[in-house]
Amino acid sequence: MEKSELLSPDKIRSEQELIKSKIIERAEKLELSNDGLEPLPDGVADIEGYCKSSPRIMWILKQPYDDMKDGKPFGGGWEVYGAFENSDAHTNMTWQPIVYSLVGIRDHKQYNDMPYIRDDKSMLDVLKDIAYINIDKMPGYRTTSDAELAEAYDQWKDIVEEQIRLYDPQVICFANTMWLFKKDWGIDENTKHESIPLGNDKYMFVYRKDGRLCLDTYHPAQRVVARGSYVDAIIKAVNELL
Repeated sequence: MEKSELLSPDKIRSEQELIKSKIIERAEKLELSNDGLEPLPDGVADIEGYCKSSPRIMWILKQPYDDMKDGKPFGGGWEVYGAFENSDAHTNMTWQPIVYSLVGIRDHKQYNDMPYIRDDKSMLDVLKDIAYINIDKMPGYRTTSDAELAEAYDQWKDIVEEQIRLYDPQVICFANTMWLFKKDWGIDENTKHESIPLGNDKYMFVYRKDGRLCLDTYHPAQRVVARGSYVDAIIKAVNELL
């Protein structure tokens, strides 16, 4: 794996704050915010660690979740990555596969060679030096329909693209979100890609876009393939194809 070119922590820090302001302003302009609901800005927790990491990795997920009130999303007003410090962070079913994949990439291990996160909670630290991005910046329900996600993409895609440019990841893991970008990025069924089997006749597809390795895979909390197969496919793609 080639050594990554270092980024400027000061630039990332200042630009991340500007993007945070844009997210808040956009939510107000679109009248998505109210007294009980505010956006959840995202990005990088440990900026120095991210800038030094090799490879730089970004995960693009769907929508954050905070709380519910009267059957509707409630809360927000804090950075998504702040929750990585919560005492129960190790129980998050979305974060667990991400952690295993990151540890596997860095330590060149497979899923079955790693301890359970509950037995070594220090493994959660790898979440802090990746770029953790959601398509939708507003707290939502625990599940999101394709129509709702497509609407959110239209509302936020310029900011998401700005985040991609800023963090300049070498690897982007799309958590069942790459379909949103394909038309804008000029990717279709004829675009060259590699297929990595996951079992159960399911696959992860790997594309190269603007020098980046783009992994088109399932959401980390998926239940259609074995977790070990899901994690090992990501590790294999990054460590062998980058």
